[in-house]
Amino acid sequence: MSLTAQRVAAIRAAGQGSGVLLTGRLVLTVAHLLPSEGAAPTRIEAAVPGGRGWVRCTPLWRAPQDGADVALLLAAGDLVRPELAAAFGPLHWGRIEGVDPVPLCHAIGYPAAGREDGGVLRSHQLVGTLAPATGLGTGRHTLSTQHQPPGPVSGVDSPWAGMSGAPVIFNGLLLGLATADLAPDIWSHSQLGLVPVVPLLDTPDFTRQLARRLTTPVRIQGISAQARKDAAFEEKYARSIGKEHGRLKIFGLPQSMPWDLGTAYLSLQAVQLSDTQRSADSPAPRRGYGNAVAPSGDTLLGPPERRGRVEGMLKSRRRVLLRGQAGSGKTTLLQWLAVNAVAGTLVGELAELNYRVPFVLRLRTMFQLRNLQPVPAEFLAMDRSPVADSQPRGWADRLFAAGRAVLLVDGLDEIPQGERDEAGEWLAELLDSYPNCFTLVTVRPSGVPAQWLSHLRFEELLLCPMDEWDRNRFVERWHQAALAAERAAAEATAPEQLTEDELAALEDQFRAMKNALRRTLGQSPELELLTDSPLLCAMICALHREWEGALPRRKMELYELALDMLLLRRDKMRRVAVEPAGYQYGREEQLAPLQRMARWLVLNGQHEGDRSDALRQIAQVLPSLPAARAGIDAEQMLRHLVERTGLLTETSVDTFEFVHRTFQDYLAGLEFAQDRDFGLLAGRAADEHWADVVRMAVGHCAQGDRARLLHRLLAAADECPDPREARWMRLVTASCLPYASVLAENVRTEVLAGVAPLLRLYPVEAEAAYEQREWQGLFAIGEDLLPLLTVDTDLPPWLVCRLLERMGGEEALSRLAAINNRIAAEHGSPDSSPDSTRDALASREVLARAYQEAGDLARAIPVLEELVALAEAVKGPGHPDTFGPRLRLAEAYLDSGQLSGALPRYQQLLADAEAAARTASGTSGAAAGNAAVDGAPAEATGSPPATADLLHIRGRLGVAYLQAGAIGLAIPLLEDLTAQTEDLHGPESGEALAARGSHAAALRDAGSLAKAITTFEWLLMDAEHALGEDHPITLVIRTDAAASLAEAGDLSRAIAALEQIQADAVRALGEDYPTTLTASLRLAAAYADAGDLFRAVPLLEAVDLARTRVLGESHPATFTVRRHLAVAYLDQGEPALAFDLLHTTLERARRAVGEEHPEPLALRHELGVATRRVGDAGQAVRLLFAVLGDRWALLGERHPDTLRTRHQLAKAYWAAGDSVEAAQLAGRTLALCLTYLSAGHPLTVAVRESLRG
Repeated sequence: MSLTAQRVAAIRAAGQGSGVLLTGRLVLTVAHLLPSEGAAPTRIEAAVPGGRGWVRCTPLWRAPQDGADVALLLAAGDLVRPELAAAFGPLHWGRIEGVDPVPLCHAIGYPAAGREDGGVLRSHQLVGTLAPATGLGTGRHTLSTQHQPPGPVSGVDSPWAGMSGAPVIFNGLLLGLATADLAPDIWSHSQLGLVPVVPLLDTPDFTRQLARRLTTPVRIQGISAQARKDAAFEEKYARSIGKEHGRLKIFGLPQSMPWDLGTAYLSLQAVQLSDTQRSADSPAPRRGYGNAVAPSGDTLLGPPERRGRVEGMLKSRRRVLLRGQAGSGKTTLLQWLAVNAVAGTLVGELAELNYRVPFVLRLRTMFQLRNLQPVPAEFLAMDRSPVADSQPRGWADRLFAAGRAVLLVDGLDEIPQGERDEAGEWLAELLDSYPNCFTLVTVRPSGVPAQWLSHLRFEELLLCPMDEWDRNRFVERWHQAALAAERAAAEATAPEQLTEDELAALEDQFRAMKNALRRTLGQSPELELLTDSPLLCAMICALHREWEGALPRRKMELYELALDMLLLRRDKMRRVAVEPAGYQYGREEQLAPLQRMARWLVLNGQHEGDRSDALRQIAQVLPSLPAARAGIDAEQMLRHLVERTGLLTETSVDTFEFVHRTFQDYLAGLEFAQDRDFGLLAGRAADEHWADVVRMAVGHCAQGDRARLLHRLLAAADECPDPREARWMRLVTASCLPYASVLAENVRTEVLAGVAPLLRLYPVEAEAAYEQREWQGLFAIGEDLLPLLTVDTDLPPWLVCRLLERMGGEEALSRLAAINNRIAAEHGSPDSSPDSTRDALASREVLARAYQEAGDLARAIPVLEELVALAEAVKGPGHPDTFGPRLRLAEAYLDSGQLSGALPRYQQLLADAEAAARTASGTSGAAAGNAAVDGAPAEATGSPPATADLLHIRGRLGVAYLQAGAIGLAIPLLEDLTAQTEDLHGPESGEALAARGSHAAALRDAGSLAKAITTFEWLLMDAEHALGEDHPITLVIRTDAAASLAEAGDLSRAIAALEQIQADAVRALGEDYPTTLTASLRLAAAYADAGDLFRAVPLLEAVDLARTRVLGESHPATFTVRRHLAVAYLDQGEPALAFDLLHTTLERARRAVGEEHPEPLALRHELGVATRRVGDAGQAVRLLFAVLGDRWALLGERHPDTLRTRHQLAKAYWAAGDSVEAAQLAGRTLALCLTYLSAGHPLTVAVRESLRG
């Protein structure tokens, strides 16, 4: 049976349960979910992930009450899209024969235990053993698992409630439907009742209904004895996979404590490599290997076709060649896939691999075992699996033939070059025999030629270096693991357990350490370079901890510390004893052979060397080292350097390389500096591959030698006959200045003088005239270039602005602003020459971008205003060339919370962009003009084509509407946006899921809580399936879904959900990420609503500190948390604190965003409520009356916030003794609530209670 996630349905009727789709409309489920005979009619609905939402169903057939607990439903329309229904495979139903247990059966449904996120339905896959001998004579069996049953779930009798009707599958055969939980409190494990489906085919009415609606007859297949044996061994093998591959050692942490992959694994990004990204001298791929020339790593880093998380990039690809640098996470990814596939815990993109059987093959091991062409039966032996000898005969072949195998081949580059063709031929033969096998092969970027396996239909992906978000997540994970190790060590040595205060102090210490490192990483380009892989990021984490946060800022000092850690402290951290022979290597005698190897690699233009080369270099230097007198030979020293220092890695059985090119260049530069090879360095300075070596050598030189080397470099540039090469050599020389911590000022001036002519080459912007390496050389000079970038400089303005922007820092920003003012005064008129106007536009754009990247929106917005005004004056209002600056201006206003600035700009930009799109596509219809109703863009006749840019503008306008409370404008816009985004990007794209999330949030804010909660339920299922539960988009959706429950008054479920979301967001994104802070605020508000001020107030205070630090005191998000905090202070009996915070926040909000912003209105509303609560009813009436008028004008009469103020004003009238006015106002408010909200909405209930009271 072809069972996919889209075939497992959720059912809502008299109870909530599950079912399985036999066709796009036909659902098989259990009868007890339906209303009993004679009961009141109940709406019956079904839905599937990624489908069309809840669809009404009609019972076609149900078994008699004394028969099987089964029913057949017909949906009113297709539950899935037609193309999905057409892809459903033929049905195979399994006959259960005999009494032998059947292991590895699994049931898939929607249990109550899976609703931890506030009742949102989540699928669960229960794997267990079918026991046919249980329930003899009843026609029912059991599915049992040895796992501990889930804990109680409030509101239901069993945590498995909802699994009723779940299909039970074995090897693709539908065996039956789950029916009931069989008392976990008695059996101490989970047992579900099961009704077999094959006996149903003996029921004429049932088979008649199937015959009418199925295109092919049901196929019945028995379960063979061999299948049972295979399943039993598969369970055993799965346990061994978890044990052998489920742990990971992390640099900087005790190696005696390997870490669970679930904690240590980090999802990284990858890019798809296209056919065009081959080396120019590489021939087109053909059948056969070794004919193409392996490209460099740079060749493979051309423009990617697509970029995304590696799990998403693997989706829908059956064969992948994954390239990645050493330490980039390739092997960890294979381990993670293997462990999670056998455990069935893959989510999102890779869920289709759940319960397939992984085979992990390391080519280095295969080479050592002298078998590069093993057959499937030998795969376990190749992995040195402890269960290899007990596998049933033919088991692996049957898995591959059934398409259930996952082949994970690690290290194609780790065998000699001459053997790789044989490995390729083995893959070709294997996949020719078993074409449906999912296959992932890893290799270093230049290990094999581009498209080397394309004739086998392999697609190529390249693991990307870690970006800022990846680094932040890795730093979070590393410090979590380090904290756990520290706690374990403390508890192991202390006679008593750590106290709560001691544990809290330890957690605070590691939190402060983590946050300090994150700030340091964000401010240091050198650290950014060194933390582009998990291995090196772990090294920096350990170095930061070792030096208690005092990481140096100078490049050479940083590299020296990193080397010291690897050479001297690594064994201490790993708790490794001295060498078995008792010899302790010193720092210098480890550096000496490493320097020689690095020098040899650089001189020969290589980043990888043969083992024999390494031994020869060690042998040359060994006689001068103390190790030789201790009897250490070259072989022993190489083994030590590879295994203990962490600087070298064996890329194959006979090759080596440095773990990062930076260390190779650093050590080679040290060797050249010590040997005073200045002529050699000057002669190679024109070679861009030597640039970093030259810079490092300058850094290693003593002060006098440093000047001599720089003079030699300048002289070589003067003598170079090629002008472009001479320019490059002067740039390399100048880029050495950041490495020269001590240098005579006249030498520094002389070096910079060699760069000045290069900067004067182009009076106007002409980037094409600069080579990419020249840009990199200019940027590498950094702040040492500041003496040339003065306000009165005669250099091209566009170039000065670009260099200052790239440089960053307060001094660069200050000069950038001053230069911008000068250009504006001299060339800022639309009547200026084209060149002058171009300079004025470029300078403003660069300055604005620099301010935005520095997070200084207050200074960015005025510059953007000037940029937009000048662009419109030059190009004309509405010209497409103005769209970019206008969008950035609108974004800046929105990000700063200034809705009055953002909304009209988004509206006009959308109208102009739609008009331009119509013109470009020839679509008929007038462009949207300036006329608008209630601030909405005017309608145009004829819809423009949906483009990514247009959808982005619409999405941001929708967000602005939501923040402004303009729900009536937000909902239709977001409805259209969702449909357009699904059409353009696909329904499972992040863009489409985010649009659906915004639409659901608009429904919630409009008071349509039931509809919002239902929308969130299915959206969350789709987001977790497509993206995974920790994806940033999914976390936003989860937070909004839980907030909907809290608003509906379901605080227990909301709190449970938000606690989990907050923990997940901290782990995935970090403590200060906006989504994390929003989840924390929602959780604190839910605590406060539930009366748990003990937890609410400290959490609100923490969020206030974080938002103030990240966003500043004048951001609306900061006002929001302070408003909640003030109410919490009042609730816990501290009115002075509450009123002081309300008044100061309100005054700041008025100054920052004005009166006509939802947040000052919300603060005034809470101030009026607080005034009533402390007994000043008359003043409360005056305050709330004014708020009601303003909210009515801004938000409209029916907006929930307006209705809340009406209710609170009525309560103030009652408190003031004006019961007539209070009752009339409350009565009108109740009517509005019943009309625009619902009878069960919490506000409606509260107003009704007020009238009764």
